[in-house]
Amino acid sequence: MINLGNADRAIAFLKTQHPWLYTDITEPLRLGTADECIIIEDCVIIKVGGTWMWAPFTDKAETEAANLIKEKMDKDDGLCLHCSHDPEETRKILNIEERLTPCYIAVRLTQDLFDIKTDAVLKPLTLDYLDFVIQTYRMAKFYANPEESFRKIIEDGMTGAFIDGEIAGFIGSHSEGSIGMLEVLPKFRRRGLGKALEQYRINTYIMDGKIPYCHILETNEVSLALEKALGYNISDESSVYWLN
Repeated sequence: MINLGNADRAIAFLKTQHPWLYTDITEPLRLGTADECIIIEDCVIIKVGGTWMWAPFTDKAETEAANLIKEKMDKDDGLCLHCSHDPEETRKILNIEERLTPCYIAVRLTQDLFDIKTDAVLKPLTLDYLDFVIQTYRMAKFYANPEESFRKIIEDGMTGAFIDGEIAGFIGSHSEGSIGMLEVLPKFRRRGLGKALEQYRINTYIMDGKIPYCHILETNEVSLALEKALGYNISDESSVYWLN
């Protein structure tokens, strides 16, 4: 359990910097899903769902946080940095030679529920679809242990879209809390299934008292357009780097 006073201080600090840009850090703290919360000068660090997430506001804080995380992290831990520039020095400290494309963060602040219109049946996925999800989800190859990771993700709640009894797509939540893993099979595209799946997921978040948020790869113009259409606030520039 993290120190609740520490969590409250971290949330207050980040919200003074920006009202929603750091939702991917403040929500795990607010909901009590974070495993660790560290506050150093000009930086908040959390660990949630096997991922280290941190928001430094000076170069010194970024370097100090990277060194601290290097001492504490396990080899399979995820690394997510709030930063508006290529964090070259941080990648050197953490011995990371490659990185994914930088991401925008999108946060949906309105609590209005969607009236979902689709010809698909939307329902929870069971573990019967574990292999299908691993084989279909384009980013599964980046997971150190896909079977273990996606088993937990499905058990925590993943939604499938079915047409005439056949699975046509799915959506879930990443282990650190963001909405993602949206996939629609090629033969079922252009039928609004991606929109319907994400509307369903957003509704679930709102009914559970959560703020819907996600990370969008800088190069993913289709997802960027979808999130705008769904009423998300989107960062003006790429502000999140997934470092591994």
